[in-house]
Amino acid sequence: MARNWMVYLTENGKLLFDAIKIDGAELAQQYKKILGSGRYEKMIDSLLDLVMFHEAIENEK
Repeated sequence: MARNWMVYLTENGKLLFDAIKIDGAELAQQYKKILGSGRYEKMIDSLLDLVMFHEAIENEK
C-alpha cells in the first residue's frame, strides 16, 4: 500500500524536519552498533510486519 501526500512546510517546519531526519539517522546508527546491521534490519522488518497487520485490521472495519 502506497501513500502519497504533498506537504508544504514553513521555514521552521523545514528546520524541524531536517533536525528530525538527522536525529533519526544518528539513532539508527546507534541501534546498528548495539544490534549489528543484520539484527537491526530484521527488527525493522518485524516492526513493519506488525504495522501492516494492524493496518489490515483497521481496513477491515
